[in-house]
Amino acid sequence: MDCTTKKIIAVLKQLSLIAEDGKNGYKKAAENIKDINMQDLFIRFSCERAAYLGELQQLIINAGGTRDDHVDMPGSLHHIRIGFKSAVLLQNTHAVIYSCAVGESVAIKLYCAALGQKYITGNVRSVLAGQLSCIQTAMQIITSYGSVAVV
Repeated sequence: MDCTTKKIIAVLKQLSLIAEDGKNGYKKAAENIKDINMQDLFIRFSCERAAYLGELQQLIINAGGTRDDHVDMPGSLHHIRIGFKSAVLLQNTHAVIYSCAVGESVAIKLYCAALGQKYITGNVRSVLAGQLSCIQTAMQIITSYGSVAVV
């Protein structure tokens, strides 16, 4: 496997971690928020992230990788998980929305960084650009539920 292919696989695996984290985070948010409209929204976003995860895993396999290879979790993602768990435990709607928005902000940054790489081309670029567009839309919807300051 050449160096470029290894880089592509590494990027896809990092994004698959983000997708899996989003899927699980939105599912947990839906279970712990009282607003029925937000529950439905979070369930929809969880399903979308599950679909992204499937697409990313297929791209990894198509590139010659496997789903089981280890990839390190970005430090920022670890901090988001801790903040999200705290918000869910408090069952504070604003805190849950804020945590979801911060998670989407990190996802957007990682997708933009991936798309900034010259070796991300063709179908991989197309899939990532489509997922990024949907994540940006989700971010707009989430932040419309309140004035959420995203860092």
